[in-house]
Amino acid sequence: MNLDILWTSEAIETFDAIIFHLQHHWSESVAKKFVQTAEKKLSNISKHPYIFKASALKPSVRKAPISKNCSLFYEVQSNQIVLLFFWDNRQEQGL
Repeated sequence: MNLDILWTSEAIETFDAIIFHLQHHWSESVAKKFVQTAEKKLSNISKHPYIFKASALKPSVRKAPISKNCSLFYEVQSNQIVLLFFWDNRQEQGL
């Protein structure tokens, strides 16, 4: 079962912001490695949508760790995965 993945505008904005931060404060290779890791997680989520734990505050939303410092929040719908946003884990708690 491979579900389609839908990127919300907030998911695109937060993903791009993380890439920008990595490129300008770390390196291009660190940014590329982050993108590759995110792509692998998205592929896994597409195949196994319930693999990651549901949020305690909103059970319909799931939290997937991308790296030590970043997580992805997404929602499983009947025929697709909706990416809500990427979150810097060093900020206050997300959903």
